[in-house]
This record gives sequence, structure tokens and C-alpha cells, in this order.
Amino acid sequence: MGYKEDKKHIKEFNLAKDIFDRITENANVKESDTLFEMIVSYLNGSNGYFNVPANISRRKFTMSIDDFRKILNRYRYETDDISVYKINWLKYITHLYLQILHQKGWTPILYRLI
Repeated sequence: MGYKEDKKHIKEFNLAKDIFDRITENANVKESDTLFEMIVSYLNGSNGYFNVPANISRRKFTMSIDDFRKILNRYRYETDDISVYKINWLKYITHLYLQILHQKGWTPILYRLI
């Protein structure tokens, strides 16, 4: 989702945003735009919401599951909205990844099994 400014990846960004909006709407997330901005900020390498030690380097546009959970916890703390915990995020993240691969014409073995 951090590819917003990169024209080569605008389709992937729009797909991710559309799926995100649907998921958060169905789960009645109160401030989905705040959550989305927290995620995008992290993916773009901003330390606005999180203190990332300078000696730890990570690739832009990547996030671990633990980091994602920290974002959800931070969102919940700031907004007092527990609805984000009702969402099976791993399921949707996996689905989104497979959709992007499919758009590129790739059919990994995992995708064929699902």
C-alpha cells in the first residue's frame, strides 16, 4: 500500500485500498482512514507512529505480522475502537497478495491449491 506515489504500482495500491475499505466497513471500524494512514505511514518508512531504532534497517513497503499487530494495538489505544480485532487480517492479506500475483499473470502453486 505504500506505492501510492509510484505510477507503476497504482493498480496494486488501488486494489489494496478498495479491499481495505470494504473490510473495515464490514467490521464497522470507526476511524478507518486513521488506521489506513498509520499503515501507509509505516510502509513508507515514516517513524511518525513508531520508534524504529536507527540501527535497524528494513525495506520500505514491507511489514512483519508483529509490526502490523503493533499498528492495530496503537490504533485501538488511540481510538478506543476494538472492532479491528474482529477482522481476520491474515486471511485478507494473503488474499490480497494472491490477487496482485494473479493480476501480474503469475500463478504460484499455493494459488492453484486455494
